[in-house]
Order: sequence, then structure tokens, then C-alpha cells
Amino acid sequence: MTAKRERIQPDKLHVRKDGDKVLYSQVMVVEVGGSGPVTRTKPGLSAVRVMPSPHEPAWCGSVEGELQNASPTKTVQSVTLSAVVLDGAGNIIGGGSGYSFGTLPPAARMFFKIATGMRPIPVSKAATALVSVVPTYQR
Repeated sequence: MTAKRERIQPDKLHVRKDGDKVLYSQVMVVEVGGSGPVTRTKPGLSAVRVMPSPHEPAWCGSVEGELQNASPTKTVQSVTLSAVVLDGAGNIIGGGSGYSFGTLPPAARMFFKIATGMRPIPVSKAATALVSVVPTYQR
């Protein structure tokens, strides 16, 4: 990936002035040289639950569950996990994130635990969690 700085002034650009001084912002243009193959299969999730903290049971400690590699041929190298915790009415009350760096062979399962960012959520208000998975596969 290469980055270059350009001064861009398109037609009809509204320039803001402070007296005789012209105020403007820089624009960063990023050109991506390539990308990996498109992933159509995402790992599956099951048994997702919001767990209280073992040290402070009144607060959420983690979102836990199982991750299953749904690909019949590819091995998962790592995953980025994000959780959104919902109350009984479906309102977002918090969330967290986590990573897994262990490999997961095709059709295998592993336990996951998302703990970063969970502390400020009262466990009495947490009804469920939605988890998103971004996998990286071995080549």
C-alpha cells in the first residue's frame, strides 16, 4: 500500500477564511496495491452467552461461546471477534472485542471468550449478545 499527499481543490469548493488567512484541510489519498481472495464462508457461532465477572458478579465479565470452522478445506489462522450486548428490549448496552490466534482446522470447533471492554455492563440488564467474526485463513 502506498500513500501520497495531494492538495485537492475541486470545483465549487467552499474555502473558509479567517481574515486574510485561508483555512483548508489536507486530504490523504490511499492506493491499495492488492487484496486477498474473497471469503464467502465465515466461521459459525454457537452457545453464545453473556457471563458475569468472577471477581465482580454484578458486572459482565465476558461473552463466551464456540467458534466452528465452516469451511470444508481451509484452516482458520486467526479471528477477530466483536460483541454487542443487548438488553431485553434489544437496545445496545455495551460490547467488547477479542482475538483468537490458534489455528482451527476444517469442521473443528474451539471455545472463545471476549473480555475486553465488558466491565461497564451491568449483568442484570444483559439479555443476549451478537457476535461478529472476521477470519484470516491460511494460504
